[in-house]
Amino acid sequence: MARYHRMAGWRCWSAALEALFGRRYVVASHDLPGHLGALCERLASGGSGSSAVLACIERWTLLPYYTSAASPAIREAAMSAAVNGGGSSHLSLGLAVSCVPRVAALRFCPRCKAEDMADLGFTWWRRSHQLPGTLVCVRHGVSLCETPFSFGRMGRHEFLIADDRSCPTLARPLADDSTACLDV
Repeated sequence: MARYHRMAGWRCWSAALEALFGRRYVVASHDLPGHLGALCERLASGGSGSSAVLACIERWTLLPYYTSAASPAIREAAMSAAVNGGGSSHLSLGLAVSCVPRVAALRFCPRCKAEDMADLGFTWWRRSHQLPGTLVCVRHGVSLCETPFSFGRMGRHEFLIADDRSCPTLARPLADDSTACLDV
């Protein structure tokens, strides 16, 4: 969405949100976005209907992760909020009081970024890097880094593009690389 906003050349987010969601005041959320039904209807290749929306939720949100141990009623309420907007999924899923803190800034793997830039000329935010408690890239076994832009410093309706500004080479790693290893 951030890349679309930049490529379309809009100066303010309200025009991009209107084009993408059909409303100007969608709250940006890295883990549990809402109004995905409206978004899927507007995507040219995304298709429409419940199967396209469910595929979008399964592939691009943290809803499957957060609801893996939730009751069917709570899972259904969270799914409805993702499709239609409204409600507070973070509260109803107990994330506001969890002992594992939510991610405060988007994270990236420097090696994933370097590979993306070499292969494609751009990079993107990976869902696996945004999981609460995750400090290491599962693909490369190196420490993830945080973007210098925390969610508290960004506007509620603003999306952040993954680029050299938001994923700087000298970004702060989340873990010491000597301990950031995986038994893959």
